[in-house]
Amino acid sequence: MNNALVIGGRKGFGRFGVNILMGLTEKDGVKPFDNVYVSSTSLDGISEINSRLNPQLKGVKISPYFYGNPANEEIQKIINENEISFVYDSSQDPTIGDTIHLVHAMSVLGLGVKFMSEKPFANTNLFGSDCFFRNFYFEYTKNRKNLKQLISMELPLASLSKSIEESCLLDDAKDVQFFWNTKKPNSTKRKISIIDNLLLHPLSLLSDEELFLSSQVLYNEDSAKIGFANKSGLNFSVSLGYGSNFRGMQINGKYFAVRDFKENGELYCSMFELPVKILENAMAYEGPGKQILPSVANPLKQSLVRAIQGKPIIDSDRAVSLQYILNETVQMLNYE
Repeated sequence: MNNALVIGGRKGFGRFGVNILMGLTEKDGVKPFDNVYVSSTSLDGISEINSRLNPQLKGVKISPYFYGNPANEEIQKIINENEISFVYDSSQDPTIGDTIHLVHAMSVLGLGVKFMSEKPFANTNLFGSDCFFRNFYFEYTKNRKNLKQLISMELPLASLSKSIEESCLLDDAKDVQFFWNTKKPNSTKRKISIIDNLLLHPLSLLSDEELFLSSQVLYNEDSAKIGFANKSGLNFSVSLGYGSNFRGMQINGKYFAVRDFKENGELYCSMFELPVKILENAMAYEGPGKQILPSVANPLKQSLVRAIQGKPIIDSDRAVSLQYILNETVQMLNYE
């Protein structure tokens, strides 16, 4: 048997992952899964999963986080009893938020199972930082070689980074600014900072490079602007915001937008150069623009397939580097 586990796959983005995993075939370069186990924190949720009348789909219980965390033993038992070879974590805990990804990752480290989580590995509050640096980072540095292909992070547009690098868009660039502007998430009891929520998206568009903070962080509840540099000597800024829906970059006065689109029922993403006449109001532009990069089909599917193959788009080295710069950014903010 060859089975997968999706933690938090009952609703939302995780449900897309469940459908993709159930539909994989040998043509995708992987061994198809016999069953996909989907977690819920409640018996009602498990009943709903099992009521979908899909024999490939199995509901299992994984508890939310609290002191003593029974989820660790639950996950290990599910993996050991059901021949799980791959875990995709799309959960978000009502108490500790995205930090639950690290809690779950720690429970599978010694089992040799491939594990991919949504971004980030952990939130940057005190508890999340403590989990990252004291627990996961210690295990990662001790077993880096073994974990590199097992532990990975999913960022939907990281699949564009190689095309951006090969396009030479950033060669000889002098003035570079990345933008990630989107609608504000619905208010919840647990507030997430805009840096935790958005920063890793634009950073994932760069190839596998070490990043450094180069200037102070300008921040408020609905926007942030951060200066970075990479080891190749490129200086750039990242602007995050709620309100418009512009994702992309400005290079030497020209704007390039990242867009999702469908062709023949398949989801694609690519980058488009915007017409010169609208550059002053790029964030409000909704026209097509000129496509400048090859289309990338179904980014989530690519991330899942690559992780299953042991060749993740964002392996543990890259994921740890991104998580580190995320924590460093917020730390700088706290000390200003």
